[in-house]
Amino acid sequence: MIRLVWRVLLAVGALLSAGAGWADWVQTGERRRSSYEMFRSLQVLGLDVLDPVRLVWWWVPVLAAAIVVAAAAGRRRTGGVLAAVVALVVGLAAAGVLASGLAAGAGPWLAVAGVGSLCGGIVTLVQDRS
Repeated sequence: MIRLVWRVLLAVGALLSAGAGWADWVQTGERRRSSYEMFRSLQVLGLDVLDPVRLVWWWVPVLAAAIVVAAAAGRRRTGGVLAAVVALVVGLAAAGVLASGLAAGAGPWLAVAGVGSLCGGIVTLVQDRS
């Protein structure tokens, strides 16, 4: 039973984390922007210090797909490591937007839910002794 729990938590967390990127994250002027548009706007403004985060951000959907595959295949270590990476990147981005007061959509909150599910999956995975 616990094996099913961590697999579901990792898969749901991965899907929420990847899907959150396309939801609205911030509002600039009259327009709401997704996380991808937000990172592009920051680059245009010359905030290149965020380039490493932006580059990793583009890989979140790919890593999320890999998490789902690893969870389905029962690959504990692979799923756990990938989940930790995605949870860290997505969690930091969501925390930064929420702390800035610029959050204007469901995106950061979906990201927080995804990170919570990923973390729950990691904890459950570690407890799985089978």
